[in-house]
Amino acid sequence: MRKTKEEIMDTIFKDIYSNWKSDIPELADAFEEVQFTKGEQLTNNWGDLYLLTEGMMGKYDKTCPVRYVLSGEPLLIPNSRHNFQFRAASDTKAYVIIRQALHAINQSNSKFFEFYTYLIDKQQQHIDYRQQLLSTPNFDKYEFVLKKYPYIRTLIKHKELALFMGVSVEYLRQLYRNGF
Repeated sequence: MRKTKEEIMDTIFKDIYSNWKSDIPELADAFEEVQFTKGEQLTNNWGDLYLLTEGMMGKYDKTCPVRYVLSGEPLLIPNSRHNFQFRAASDTKAYVIIRQALHAINQSNSKFFEFYTYLIDKQQQHIDYRQQLLSTPNFDKYEFVLKKYPYIRTLIKHKELALFMGVSVEYLRQLYRNGF
């Protein structure tokens, strides 16, 4: 049985702001469903918020992957000038709310600001993950990545995974040959 939009949102938002349904009920109606095919880029509109329901997205600084977004996670496009690109790593379904709609809810509902603050904190946790990955010793990086992204090898190329991990492609090949 397919989950409703509100059930999906509740799953994603429960760790961010558990009272979102009662405090910000207009949020559910503001999201629209979108779909992306593997390799398709997001329009990259500043401040838009995506909630992935199926698939995986990648966030790239030019061509270097800096984050992957899994089903059940939010993706907030930075609300300022940036060099990031966002691309579907697989066929992906999501809900999106545009920045203008977020601003309208903020103007009409005083509880929204608290929700948005928690959302920003959640985004920071994803940034912190990559920093932690890059500071992890090379021999532990692959296992560290697989704990969070168990199917990543089936979705991206070895070169991209090596870039994300901050290791050479040859080092990654050695890990594969040694049974990782």
